[in-house]
Amino acid sequence: MIKKHQFSFKTNDLLLTSLVAFGAAGLSVGALVLSPQLPDRTWYGATIFGIICVVTLLAFLREYLPKLTLTVIIGLNLVCLAVTVPGYLKLTNEFLAAADSFKTEIEIIEANPHKVVKVPGIKGVVTEYNPYKGTAHLESGNRPNEYWENAWMAKYYHSEGVILDLTVPVKHFKRDPLEQLAENFVKKGWSAFNPLLVK
Repeated sequence: MIKKHQFSFKTNDLLLTSLVAFGAAGLSVGALVLSPQLPDRTWYGATIFGIICVVTLLAFLREYLPKLTLTVIIGLNLVCLAVTVPGYLKLTNEFLAAADSFKTEIEIIEANPHKVVKVPGIKGVVTEYNPYKGTAHLESGNRPNEYWENAWMAKYYHSEGVILDLTVPVKHFKRDPLEQLAENFVKKGWSAFNPLLVK
């Protein structure tokens, strides 16, 4: 639709997009209800379709709402943003911890090509939003080729074998400013935003 109208939407297209996204969100929820397992991370698709639905519907209604009403909607969105940001930052911090574990594994394997290596495994997994929660990433044991996860990782990275060893330290990788904010928020709470407010 964007290409068709040369980067400008028509009102009817926005309404149609909103309805299609609403239908997709409904189907996503239906699929999740019928699923035998329901970890929190599986709500991602339905949530994205819901956001698309609401945003395009607001754009459609923009022509029919007085400015005061639109101001109220923007205010409500800012309140929702303030309520959801802490949860987002906490999850981001957890994902960063899991990413550090995975990057450490890869760094160790690539630094020791064609050898049997010991790696730390994925650490810092707490919530159901994390894709590593309840998922076998690597298995412990001194015969790595007996476990398909270990054997697959060894083959993919051209290693002789990968052994899970929880005593191997996890390296802390450099953070960009948003990632640093997520880490600081978990440690300091709302006071982590003080440097931003000063600037």
